[in-house]
Amino acid sequence: MAKWNLDQIGSESWGESWGRPHAEPRGAALHRRGQDGDLQLAVVRDMESFLLELDIGFAFIARQKRIPADGDDGCLDLLFYHRKLGRLVAFDLKVDEFRVAYKGQMERHLHWLNNFERQPEEAAPLGIIVCAGKQTEQIELLELDKDGIRVAQYLADLPPRAVLAQRLQQAARRARSRIEQRAMHERGTIHP
Repeated sequence: MAKWNLDQIGSESWGESWGRPHAEPRGAALHRRGQDGDLQLAVVRDMESFLLELDIGFAFIARQKRIPADGDDGCLDLLFYHRKLGRLVAFDLKVDEFRVAYKGQMERHLHWLNNFERQPEEAAPLGIIVCAGKQTEQIELLELDKDGIRVAQYLADLPPRAVLAQRLQQAARRARSRIEQRAMHERGTIHP
């Protein structure tokens, strides 16, 4: 299972395109790709669950969202709406290091979402490319922020056991604190 490092969501990325032709039944392209397709689907579902469990405003919209254009359909891995940001957030998951071509793919997805999915009161869509690795200089030169694109790097390997235990304890403390704050808010002992 991949661990997602979303702390640096504003400046990082992940790999190869996983689009499927629109004529195929849902899941057929993944099935045909074998283990890589199974891995992709598992990672997409894991990322979906992870984002929803964070409880920070993500609302699920679609998995493997088809982006049609002149018979050359693309496929967006995950599409969410972020309630606090008031915008669609598109995730494109890659299995290798960031490549310059991924910017063009995400720009196409974002333009399509802006033209066909975005509601008038919403901010422009945000795109996040999640990759196995990144080249910071390339990302800076591409000025992805100007296009509403961010690159995030996932960790393919877990950190050392002591670091993992410390992070899990910190996460548990934060979760307990949020639960206590919600309970106090519900009792009316604190005000937001």
